[in-house]
Amino acid sequence: MTNHYGSIEAGGTKFVLAIGDEQFNILKTNQIPTTSPEETITRTIEFFKENPVKSLAVGSFGPIDIKPESATYGYITTTPKAGWANVDLLGKLKAALDIPMVFTTDVNSSAYGEMIVTGGNHWFISQLEQELVEEPYKMGNLLEDFLMQKWVINM
Repeated sequence: MTNHYGSIEAGGTKFVLAIGDEQFNILKTNQIPTTSPEETITRTIEFFKENPVKSLAVGSFGPIDIKPESATYGYITTTPKAGWANVDLLGKLKAALDIPMVFTTDVNSSAYGEMIVTGGNHWFISQLEQELVEEPYKMGNLLEDFLMQKWVINM
């Protein structure tokens, strides 16, 4: 397998799928409308089966469960998005693709992208401000999310 890495920005209106290389060059993208979980997740899996990657980072709309020790880790939980409450997004992706994955909020994944683009000069403050507004977030978890996303690229 090549050293290509996958990314999903799982948004409430569309899923943006991307494949990149070790230098963070985007090699291929696709956008899928966020319709039903079955249709959207199936189309996402098909894209990554047709374009194999070494690992996958998923940033999702929420609320989501990002605690690996939780029974519902990887789920979109109590979202108001019709049909998407209590959907095991990460579990469905892992079962179909069988590659290492990390799962976090769309806000965290955007912060990581900002860190890469800016060389780490701005991401932390904007991320912390956003998390404090949206939900209380422990500093240790914020750093853990960052390290997990860094890990998926360095596998």
